[in-house]
Amino acid sequence: MLRQDSSNRRRRKRSLMNRLVRKPAQWVAYTFWGKPVQSVSRWWKKLTRSPARLWRSITHTATRLLELLWHVFVVWPLKLLSMWHTSASLRHFVGGLPALLLLLAVVVMTVLIRRPIDRSSQYYIAANNTLARGDYQTARLYYDRLLEMQGPRNETLFRLLEISEAVGDTERFRLLLDRLAPLDNLVYGPAHLKKSQILLATLSGQGDLERLMRAETHLKHALRASPQSNDARASLGYLYMISGEREKAIQYLKPVVSERPEYLLLLAKAYASIGDKENALQFGTQAQHHYQQLSEAEPTNSTRRIQWADATAFLEQFPEAINILGRGILLDGNEELRKAMALVYISWSDSLERQQVVDREEQFRLLSTGLMANPNEMAFFQRIMAVLASDGPAADQAREFLTAMLAKGDTPALAHLLLGTDAGVRGEDDLAMHHLEMAINMEPNMAPAANNLAWHLSRQSPPKLEEALALTENLVKRWPQYGHYRDTRGQILLQMGRHEEALVELLAALPQLQRYRPLHVAIAQAYDELGMTELSRKHLAIAESLPENAADQQPLPELQLP
Repeated sequence: MLRQDSSNRRRRKRSLMNRLVRKPAQWVAYTFWGKPVQSVSRWWKKLTRSPARLWRSITHTATRLLELLWHVFVVWPLKLLSMWHTSASLRHFVGGLPALLLLLAVVVMTVLIRRPIDRSSQYYIAANNTLARGDYQTARLYYDRLLEMQGPRNETLFRLLEISEAVGDTERFRLLLDRLAPLDNLVYGPAHLKKSQILLATLSGQGDLERLMRAETHLKHALRASPQSNDARASLGYLYMISGEREKAIQYLKPVVSERPEYLLLLAKAYASIGDKENALQFGTQAQHHYQQLSEAEPTNSTRRIQWADATAFLEQFPEAINILGRGILLDGNEELRKAMALVYISWSDSLERQQVVDREEQFRLLSTGLMANPNEMAFFQRIMAVLASDGPAADQAREFLTAMLAKGDTPALAHLLLGTDAGVRGEDDLAMHHLEMAINMEPNMAPAANNLAWHLSRQSPPKLEEALALTENLVKRWPQYGHYRDTRGQILLQMGRHEEALVELLAALPQLQRYRPLHVAIAQAYDELGMTELSRKHLAIAESLPENAADQQPLPELQLP
């Protein structure tokens, strides 16, 4: 019985070995050697018979070979793995290893054979990183290389434009800006926004209307390119604000202030300009709180403190605005804070004009205090001249104050200009010329003093016309848009008998001085000398329709100096 059991075990072992080793080995040998040899033999015989039959045989054999590989490396190992999963037999696991190895190889090859990063993308990333670090020269090399690789893409050109602006390459900056932001059509939104900001920053009086129109066109292009651009909408709001279109300014500013609170004060001023006090107070208060938080977070930041004081002064909380700036001056003594304080005093003085009875003495007290904060602020000129023209105790007080300033050496040029202009209005020509000459000697670029002195030189006896004309030459060349200076030059040329040149200057002054009677009289005289009697009569009629008390008054010098 034991012998029979042992014999049975040997038979089972041989049977198992036969199934697992011998038969598969024989099958593999036949499949990979015997069968291919037979196939090659058959191919050779068929090659001599028919190419078509040979091709069918090749395709059939290739198909069978693929099926064989599929079964050997996929189907059979997967079956063994399935059997191992159900029976936990080690031999089934070993038989399924080829499938696992094949799957692992596929995964590894997928990871290793990745698509390489595009070289232009590498340049673009490197260019942006170097630009962010402020390394403009290296960034320009990268972007120039991108131009060679990708062609002239707008984004790359705009980055080069920014680099050219940063390094001061004005010629390339201008060329790139003209290419990316033409006036007649939309090319690249950020470039149009940049062009509009440049135009708005260069407003100076001469040609401002044309600049505003071009800036508006560029901003509309930028808004078409990016309808949700807060920068474009805010800039349009600012443009309409300075051009006097308050309703349009509100339309563009109101949607952006939630994300751009720096425009709250401008929006409040827009509402105030159309008489909407409720909204002006609401947005002005929000602006005040916004700038207060920023300033308290950075107590030594003079810009934030000035903005806080500006919003506070807008709400007519003038003493508080002065205190805000005063605390800043104690912290770092920044000169800009003193200039801002002077402007607050001017606004405070202007607010008194809205009272039924204007307190000139209080007005001059505020102006004189502000003048001590910034003696060179030309905005004081018009306000103090109004006090001097009041012919009351405040006017005498103002003259004494200005004389005292001269004695102490404080702001002598402005004090001489004020006293000289005041003396000219009162008919004291010698005193006027003395003060005006002193003002020009101390401050050669003080245009109002030069204009008034030229006027007095042309009116003295005998007149010094050549000297007066020389003074106006530089004025008209630097500020051709100011009507007062063109009028003074035209009147001098008229006295010299140069009627055609005089008419050119006088007509250039007319848009700003339409209600100035002496100008119409001078134009009528020029037309009459040139034989144009009809035009001369028309201007004389206009002059007669204007107030008599304006006939002998020289217009005040232009105050808005660059």
